[in-house]
Amino acid sequence: MNYIAVVHKDKDTGYGISFPEVGGCTAVCDTLDGVLAEAEEALALYMETLVDLGKPFPEPKGLDFVLKNTTRQGLVTTAVIPVIENDKTVRINITIPERQLQLIDAAAKKQNLSRSAFMTETALKAIKK
Repeated sequence: MNYIAVVHKDKDTGYGISFPEVGGCTAVCDTLDGVLAEAEEALALYMETLVDLGKPFPEPKGLDFVLKNTTRQGLVTTAVIPVIENDKTVRINITIPERQLQLIDAAAKKQNLSRSAFMTETALKAIKK
């Protein structure tokens, strides 16, 4: 999931970044590259807090919404910032026919992925369809 961030810089200040789609999530830094990196971390921590509180992530509303809800004063640029998921890894136990497992392992090897990574990516692609 991606959110649009708005980068601001006023004279004699560092860079500030905010997320109009995610009220209250901001970051600051002296450099543009630094504020973009800080934005990723700020967004991840904000979303982690929502998870802890049992609240859903805000739905991205798009560029038109962001521009309508942004003051132009000091506006430098917009950036798309992905939510960095800090999910912990969980071990699961599944039962699968041996021949199918061999096919999965062969496909994973062709893509230089572990069995777990291949099965996760394949499942997520199926969910998105």
